Formats: sequence, C-alpha cells, structure tokens
Amino acid sequence: MNRQRMRRLSRSLAAAASLLAATLGVITPASAQDTEDYIARANAMVAPVSGTIDALPVLFDAMIDMEYPSVVGNGFLEHSEMTRLLLVGADSPQWSKAAEWAAAESQQAVLEAVATITDPEEKYELGIPLGRNASEQKYIDAGLWIDIGEPELLADMEFIYGSRLETVFYLLSVEAERRALEDDSEGAAEVLADWIRLARMWTRRHFAAEKIRGIMQIIYALERTRDIVFTYPDLMSDEDLEDFIADELDERALEEQQIRIALGDVMALRQLIQQTFTFRGGPNEQFPLYMARVTTRDRPLRIFQEAARWRDLAAGHAGWYDVQDEVDKIEGDWVKRWTISLLRDPFHARITDYQRSDKAQYAMFEPVIDAVENLFWMRLLLYTEVGGTRTALGLAAFRYDNGSIPRTSKAIQPRYRRIVDGDPFDWDTRQKRDLPFGFFVPIRDVNWGPRDIPGPHNLIVHSYYLDPMILLENVRYTTFPVRLPNGPSGPGLEAMAGGSASGLLLAEMAAMGVTPQMVSDRFSALPEGAIDWQTLDVDFDVMLDLVNQQIDASDGDPRSFNAGINNIRPGGPSASPEDLTPEIRRQFITEGIWNRGARPMVLASGVLPSVGVTINAIDDLVEAFAAGFAEEPELAMMFEHINERSHFTPAEVKDIYRAGARVLFTEPVWAKVKEVYAQLKNGEPFVTEIISQLQSGGSLDLEVPTSFPFSIDDSEFILYSYGWDGEGERASVVHPLEGDILIWPPVLSLTRMHLNGINAIEDGEE
Repeated sequence: MNRQRMRRLSRSLAAAASLLAATLGVITPASAQDTEDYIARANAMVAPVSGTIDALPVLFDAMIDMEYPSVVGNGFLEHSEMTRLLLVGADSPQWSKAAEWAAAESQQAVLEAVATITDPEEKYELGIPLGRNASEQKYIDAGLWIDIGEPELLADMEFIYGSRLETVFYLLSVEAERRALEDDSEGAAEVLADWIRLARMWTRRHFAAEKIRGIMQIIYALERTRDIVFTYPDLMSDEDLEDFIADELDERALEEQQIRIALGDVMALRQLIQQTFTFRGGPNEQFPLYMARVTTRDRPLRIFQEAARWRDLAAGHAGWYDVQDEVDKIEGDWVKRWTISLLRDPFHARITDYQRSDKAQYAMFEPVIDAVENLFWMRLLLYTEVGGTRTALGLAAFRYDNGSIPRTSKAIQPRYRRIVDGDPFDWDTRQKRDLPFGFFVPIRDVNWGPRDIPGPHNLIVHSYYLDPMILLENVRYTTFPVRLPNGPSGPGLEAMAGGSASGLLLAEMAAMGVTPQMVSDRFSALPEGAIDWQTLDVDFDVMLDLVNQQIDASDGDPRSFNAGINNIRPGGPSASPEDLTPEIRRQFITEGIWNRGARPMVLASGVLPSVGVTINAIDDLVEAFAAGFAEEPELAMMFEHINERSHFTPAEVKDIYRAGARVLFTEPVWAKVKEVYAQLKNGEPFVTEIISQLQSGGSLDLEVPTSFPFSIDDSEFILYSYGWDGEGERASVVHPLEGDILIWPPVLSLTRMHLNGINAIEDGEE
C-alpha cells in the first residue's frame, strides 16, 4: 500500500471514529464556525500579501505537465534523496539520461516558469492554500496541494506538494551543469540564482516543515554553486563571480537574516486545543481521537490503539488555562529568541521554554510544534553556508584575476565582498565578534620544522551525500553552541528522512559502529552448514552457541539500558513484579518499544520499500519475537529494574541478550525472519547482490563508505568553519556536527571525486 493510500485510510478511520463517537453522544465538538475561523485565518496567513503575485498559476501549471525521471519514480521525491541525486554529475553513468530529461520541452517549460517567478523585478509568492476546499482540483489531481484531512485540522497537515517541488530543485541542479558543459556561464549562473531564489521563496511560508525544506534547499544550492565553480574553474570569470556575490548572495539580495520563525505550527496547536478541550476544563472525549489522528498519519491501523494511549495521557494532562498559558509562553520565548540579532546574546544561553515544559502534562505539544525548535540550529547552519560561500567565491574570483591564491581571505575585500564574513562558530570574546572562516593553503601555510618533509593536507571527510543521516540526526537547539554538548542533540527530523537503500543501510550500520568488513568477517567465520543462504535454514544449536560465545566475550555494557530507565515504565508507577504478566511484557515490546519508538523511525527512513520489504512483515516478526520474549523467565528481571528504576549490571545485560538469542533461534520467530529474507531476495539490486555473494560462498564486498580520506596539496585552498564543537582543526576531520564544516573544496565535489576513485588534489589537477 503506497503512502497516499495509507494516508487516505488513516483519514477514513479517523473520520469513522469521530462519527461513531459523536453518534454515541460522547463528544461535545467545538462549533463548526470556530473550526472554519481557524482554517480561514490560516489560509489568509499563507495567501500572497498585498502587492505580490501568486506564483501557482505560473509554476504549478507548468509542473502539471512535468515529466519525472525514472530515479524519482512517481514524482514524489523524498527530501534527503537530494543528497544522492546531486552526486549525478557529468562523469556519472546516469548523466546522459538526466541531461536528456532536463532538456525535454516539458521540463524546459518548468525552468521558464521558475525564471519568471524568481525575477527580482517581480514580487511572486508561493500562495499555496490549505485543504481540499481551498485548492483547485487540477492541483489536487497533480499532487500539488496541502491536505489537512476531513474534518479539516491544521495539526493533521501533509505538504503533498513538497516532494514534487523537490524534483524541480533537482531539475535546476541538472540544468546548471548542462549549461556549464555548454560553456554557458551566464546561463549556469542564472539557473543557480533561480534555485537560490525559489528556495528563499519557500522559506517565506509559515510552517516549520516548509521552512526547514526551504533552508535545506538554499544550502544545497549554495554547495552546488561552489561545486560548479570548483569543477569548471574557467567557466565563470572574476567579474562573473563578483556579480553573482553582489546580486545573489549579498545580505540585501538574499535577506537570510529576514527569515522569520514558523508560527503556523502554533496556530495549528491552538486549533487542536480548541477542538479537544472543554472550555475552562480539561481534555474532552474528542481528545484521544484527534491526537490519535495526528500521530498515526502513516500508521492508520494503529489509530484505535493510539487513541487508547492518548486516553490514558489525558488523565494527567494540563487543563485549559495551563495549556493556553504554556502555549503563550513558548511562542513568546521563540519569537524573542528569533528576533535577537546578536546570536551570542546571553538570552540564547538559556534552554527554551518548550524544552522546559513538562512533557507529560503537555504531551499534545510535541507532535504538533516540535519541529519549530529545529529552525534555530538550521538558521546557524544557513548563516555558515551563506557566509562561507561568499568568501569561497570571492577567493576563487581573486585567484582567477591574479593567477594565485591570496595570503589571507581578507584580500577579497572590498572588490569581491564589502565585508569579510565571520564564522558563526568562531567567536572572539575580547572583540565580541565572529572571526573569519578558517583559511589556509596546504604546504604553503604550514610552519614546517627543520626535519619535517612538507606534504599535502590530509582530511577525513564524513559526507552527508553518502549518509544523509550524518546531517539529519541529532539536531536540536538547546543553547548557542560553543561546544558540542551545548549544541545540537536530540531526535532527528522525520520530515527529512529517506534516501537510497544502500546509503541508508550503510548509514544505519555505521551508526551502530558496524563496517562492511566486520559483516564480511562475521559471516565468513560461520561454520560450514550453520546456515543455508538459499533458504536461510539454520542449525539453531550451532548459531545459539556462536552467539553466546560472543555475548560471553563482550563487556555487557549496561549504559544504553540504564539510560532508558527513566523514560519507560511498562507496568505503570504502581505495578508490582507479580503484575508484570507475559501479556504486559509482550505489549511493552510491541507497543512501547516498536510501535511508539522504532516503527515510526523505520517508516520515516524509507529503507523498507527501497529494499523490497513490507512493514507488515516486520510487524509480524516483532509480534513473534515479543510473544516468545515475554515468556522468558529471566526477562521479569528486566521489567522489575525499569519499574524500580534500578540500574542493570553487565551480567544482567548479558542475561537479557542470551534470552533474546534463545527466542530468535526458535521455529516461530525464525519463520518470520525467513519471510523477510524472501522479500529481500527480490528487492533492491544492492541487497540482492549481497545475498548473491553470500549464497555463492564468497566474501561480502560492500564498497560504499560513508567517510573517506582525502589529501590536498598547495594547488588548492581550504576554507572551513569551526563547526558545532567550536574547535577548529584545520579541516582534518570534516563533519557537519562533530568536526569542522568544509566550505572549500566543496564536500559534494570531493565525494564525487572519491566515488570516481580520486582521493587527492595535487599539482593543480582536480
């Protein structure tokens, strides 16, 4: 079942539940007039303001006839797939098809539409209305609309048009390189400028999901611009680059400082409160059904179970007055923070009122407004990319004009840049200002000792083009980042999950500290006959013995178990050991760990459809494992620890692992594993190739790393930001969150070179 059908099923079930409850007389709904007022106000907010022109008749009309490349499938391009598609350059096997697609008449019409609406002399805005009732049918049929369900609810919003718009950005990327290959410097610059302007237009929308994707598209466009300049060094002259910086990247043109905080999500929360609370009272009978609708968009069959969960949460939820006051406080705090221009202001050192709010008393807040907080860290990343791109293009222009790299980045001032941009992550406490981005030329700008042999600069590049989750996970605004512990941390952005099967599979392996070689070594060490890779039949005794040997050899680190004790309690505050029945244990695994925790993340990642596995097959596997796991007598100890909030010992952790292994290697559970395996065998080529290698008895050969070494000599300069850890390391470790942020050479360019077998820049050759 595809995403759209799942979505419709979810809405149908939600509507049916609401109708049934209303029929039975258990709901006292808010008046239809109140609901319509909120929808009308929201649509007035997103409509083009006076003096501007609605871009939809130009852009969306052209997109209706747009053809979608095979790599995008049905045209719904998931956000993080952009990182994979941007790797398709002129030296890629897929390039000829991509270029042919971009040159086709229908795609050229879309490019003309983008050029029209992004013309600086005009004032177009993306006036995309909310809901079926406010949208034109032709746009609904083409997937170019925003669905808010029936009955209409802002908190149940799905930005269906977004994935179509992402494909337009990919088209702009292909067209820019197509123009570059034709030595059309003016055309390439115009397309890149259109990309930046359209993305900036997207950030003017009022909901966090739209602003997040708009900011990411500006970042992609900036890196693609640097990539084009790096890959085609003779394409743009110093004058071309000077004009591009002034016309497109200057603060007065890009207005990156004028991006506003998203308050549409707060309006959605206010409407939800109005629908689900008794005036001056607490949550009404409609509360669990509406909240279940919001939290089961892609899990329609769980709506009634989720409603039961929200019914329990309603008992401890804050009432009408407290909820209203808390929303006001959170909104005011966000607005104040956003408008403080000095990012080092002491006010930014405080945690936000949203983070300070009680997550149980205000449980309804997180599903609706959580994404807003991510805008703070994304704004810093945007400032870094914008300032870094201005500096990098200025340095490239200086080199083009003078035939050499300057001694200092300040040399670009004043011709190429009015002022030298500061690194938002490198603060001079004494001067109270951002210091310039890190800049040096390898070999030339190193203080070599008398016994040193000068050599190139070596980098380890963690590329989010190979692993999107490097950038997208652990992003949460807390305080202004001076060191990583005060920087980004917390849950990832579900709205930006997705990606190719190979990239995401390897990303998940890397996140667990597992390398392809480790996998290969592990399988090659299996005794002959332990597993049949054709059928996945196994010798349970042999496999269990092997697993227990590995458990015995491990240190049984209990930190991950102990870290979660305060977050989960399967039996409730008053549960005693005798109350922890096998059924409660089973529900804890299926509901508490899987349905509410891991399952949404798996669905959001997009891995399963990419590898040909259905979520139902995984559900069945989890159910079978949970049924067996709940019967393990040693497992009662695990739940007692959680209810008593006492820490696990290494020996107890090993006992839990052994119990899990005993359950895994049983007929009922392994039968479900084999069903998943059967789907994998018919899935994505990357996975089927792995299985083929295993079946043939060969070693497992996975050659898609998420990081790689790279060396650069004195023919190129390096420009970098100190990054979230606040410690510049001359870009020796490049990582968007845990190292320096590399501006030049662009990570995109280095990643593409690496995939082509080139891991060095030397003697002026790229």
